[in-house]
Amino acid sequence: MGYRSHVVFAVDKMLMGKFMAHISQVADAKNLCFVDNTEMVEHYAGNGNFLFRWESIKWYDGYKEVDCINDFMDKADDMVLDEITIASPAGGPDSTRTVHGGEYYRFIRTGENSEDIEERGEGFEIYTETIVDIVY
Repeated sequence: MGYRSHVVFAVDKMLMGKFMAHISQVADAKNLCFVDNTEMVEHYAGNGNFLFRWESIKWYDGYKEVDCINDFMDKADDMVLDEITIASPAGGPDSTRTVHGGEYYRFIRTGENSEDIEERGEGFEIYTETIVDIVY
């Protein structure tokens, strides 16, 4: 049967084109997102954003669809999308802030073990919650 996880992955419209181009290279990754999901929400938290959710999925490194999505997140984390100039309030020199792709996606994977939680990206307000399940 194997170890199962629950996974949520949200992609902002700022990254959606790059995400589509990336997963189109691996048919199983595209199918995982758009066909073999538990839930897909188009226009999640705004026009053009997507949320994908999978319950009880084998999310293993080495599975090409999983590796493709992980590779996209690695690239997004390193991707520079913008440089923002921040004016100094005291009249001193302005500063700049680099906006990375990691600010435009959110990934959470929870495993069967209570301490097995993986979180990536800073976009969207998606969090984990710990519950107690009583079996009689």
